[in-house]
Order: sequence, then structure tokens, then C-alpha cells
Amino acid sequence: MTKEQPVLTLSHVTTSFQTAHGLLPAVDDVGFSVFPREIVAVVGESGSGKTVTCLSVIGLAGASAVTTGSIVFDGRELVGLPSDELRQVRGAHTKLSKEQRKQRIIHLFELCGIPEPEQRMRCYPYELSGGMKQRVLIAMALCCDPKILIADEPTTALDVTIQAQVLGLLRTLRDQLGMSIVIVTHDLGVVANFAE
Repeated sequence: MTKEQPVLTLSHVTTSFQTAHGLLPAVDDVGFSVFPREIVAVVGESGSGKTVTCLSVIGLAGASAVTTGSIVFDGRELVGLPSDELRQVRGAHTKLSKEQRKQRIIHLFELCGIPEPEQRMRCYPYELSGGMKQRVLIAMALCCDPKILIADEPTTALDVTIQAQVLGLLRTLRDQLGMSIVIVTHDLGVVANFAE
């Protein structure tokens, strides 16, 4: 029996930003792996580099960012990958017809527990509760069938009941879709009840 390979592996990742005084490291020598269907938490105080780490993974840390080390996603090295190839890794847009896109959105809204999905498609953000907005964002993240979902502070500014619902939804989606999840948080309660 062969051991599963990680979906994502970071090794000695350092991300620095170009400043007037030279390179300023924001993330220094970070490493972790995420296996298929695993939920991993990146935990730390505000300003500790959690978000920069995840933005480095997907190549969105910014034009002044310089990332070194190794980031391997699905067997492919991402550090140094040209921007057009990184866009494909992040999830290229699908070539669905207008009607197919509508049906896909309805399906994802239903999957994320959004009631009356056809009506919700026409809503403005101010017409939705905080928990409903979070569900819409999760549906958007799922539209290209990701192998890994990076959720940066998905429960911030939500009350405890809605937090539990959102975390439960993410766990259910992980089970149904077989994807891995990286959750970024400073909340140790979230980590204790959600991450593996």
C-alpha cells in the first residue's frame, strides 16, 4: 500500500517585500504539508505572517514580494512559475454557457446551504447576513473544483452560532468534495474544534 502524497508542501519559504531600505522579510523559513482531505490550521497573532504565507502559495503576495524556498502544489513547483501558469493553478475560468453558469451557481449555493438560491443570486451584499455572505464566498471559492481551499479568517466578525455553522459547512464540503482545507486564524477555539 502506497502512502498518499501531500497536495501542498511548503519548504523553507521566505517572503520578503522590496522597500526603500532593501528586502524586508515578512515570512521567514515556513514549512508545512497538507495531505488529501486534511484540514490544517495556520495559527498566529495579527501581523505574524499567516496571510502573507497563504498569498505566497497562490502567487498573490504583491508585485514587491520576493518568495524563495519551495512551494509544491499537486506535484508542481510554484516558486518561480510564470504568472500566466500561476493563474491556471489558482483556477482558470470555466467555459460554461450562460445557462450552465447559472445552474452551477444554483448548485453551489444549494451545496453551501443558501436558501432560495435563484433569488439570492440577485441580491446585493447589504441584503445578506454576515453568515450568508460567508456562504456565498465559500460557493465562489468552490466554482472551479479546487483540490485545496484556503480560508483566511472565515469566522471573523461572526457570532459563535454562525461560526459553528460555517465551520460545519466547511467540514461537510471537505467530506463531500474530497478537498483539503487550510484555515488561517488567530482563534485557538476554532483550531481546537476544526483542524486536524
